[in-house]
Amino acid sequence: MDPLSQLLALSNIEGAVSAELRAGGDWAIAFHGQRHVKFGVVVSGSCWLTADDLAEPIRLGPGDCYLVVGGRDYQLASDLNLPPVRSDLVWTGGEPIAVVGSGRDARLIGGRLFFDRPNASLLVNALPPVVHLPSDSGEAGVLSETIRLLTYETEQARPGQSLMLEQLARILLMQGLRARPAVSAEAEPGIEKALAMIHDDAARTWSIDELARAATMSRSTFAGKFKAAVGESPGRYMLYLRMHSAKQILLNTGRTISSVATEWGYGSEAAFSAAFKRIMGASPRKYRE
Repeated sequence: MDPLSQLLALSNIEGAVSAELRAGGDWAIAFHGQRHVKFGVVVSGSCWLTADDLAEPIRLGPGDCYLVVGGRDYQLASDLNLPPVRSDLVWTGGEPIAVVGSGRDARLIGGRLFFDRPNASLLVNALPPVVHLPSDSGEAGVLSETIRLLTYETEQARPGQSLMLEQLARILLMQGLRARPAVSAEAEPGIEKALAMIHDDAARTWSIDELARAATMSRSTFAGKFKAAVGESPGRYMLYLRMHSAKQILLNTGRTISSVATEWGYGSEAAFSAAFKRIMGASPRKYRE
């Protein structure tokens, strides 16, 4: 399984919420960052997107899609110089559609995805802070249709809704993850090769020297480029991957904790349990309850 597919397979999506914005005239809205991924598509019109850690504002046009990751505050506006209104003052009473001004100049559909807490860090670290997919990119078309389907599914209770939402959310995440060089086909070949080695044998405790040699880089260069691309050091990334993989086994099988510990390279159940709790926030036994 390639690294991107494995990251998605390890994700547990807890829910998706969707809403619509219709705006006209002069307007600006400030959105408070929420766990874990905010997403949107411009159906018609245009606006500006600014966000924490975003170097330059992004002009969004019809068909453009965006993801804002990791609880970052962001703003949507017709004019960057306007003082923004808080989003909770725009969406009131739990209504799924908000109208600002005339409501005739721009229409956006968006919402948020959230994951169980242990999985959040694995996914958020794999995504860039902000993903912008222009309408002329191949991914934007897929993403906009996915958001439309998410909106349809969240409008009311439907048979099979939870499964449908999870699958649609995985498609949305796939497009965002593909925009991250480290997990796409456009990654630097050395880092891509190291990632493939890690994912092909995640139970093995790879040394930095082994991975650096495979990437044809010095140890220090490899460690720096790996963290810049993936968001974690090689050691931390491998630990996350092992613990999340072990978690799936614990949740989906009746195997003993000791056998899972052995499979993932730990000589004792105690050492495995300590590492698991450090990453997942609970012991394997407690997590399984």
